[in-house]
Amino acid sequence: MIVYLMRHGKAEDLAISDEARALTSEGVRKTEEAARVLAHMKIQPSAIYASPRVRAQQTAHIVAKALGLTVTTREALDFNFDLGRMVSLLAIHEDQEEVLLVGHNPSLSEVVRSACGANVMLKKGAVAALNWSQTAPRQAELLWLATPALFGSLGK
Repeated sequence: MIVYLMRHGKAEDLAISDEARALTSEGVRKTEEAARVLAHMKIQPSAIYASPRVRAQQTAHIVAKALGLTVTTREALDFNFDLGRMVSLLAIHEDQEEVLLVGHNPSLSEVVRSACGANVMLKKGAVAALNWSQTAPRQAELLWLATPALFGSLGK
């Protein structure tokens, strides 16, 4: 299974609550660039799951629109996301599927580390692609990592 872990785009610093923090105009623009590149790469996940927080929802919906897909909200992708929650979330999917997960740091970076041992820090709007098996969740392979700067240079 290919699992894409995407950190939400750049969000405003202040809002009524942390849950309500929305993407900034820069965050929207960079997420749109990332979405164009992902579409050009012909990424076709069978599902896109996102944290319920506004910034993750906006990020996921921008990518979903570019890929012609819909977003499903999952509480598991909120701040308490970990490898165990990823295993549970992906249990309904087949090994040949692709799935995109949109959430937050530090949990996404920690899941990459737990799954494959790669010490990465996902920047806002970055995507890590893992070749992941449900039978060996701690033996994943990091296929690639793309930052907003890379998406920006490829998306123009």
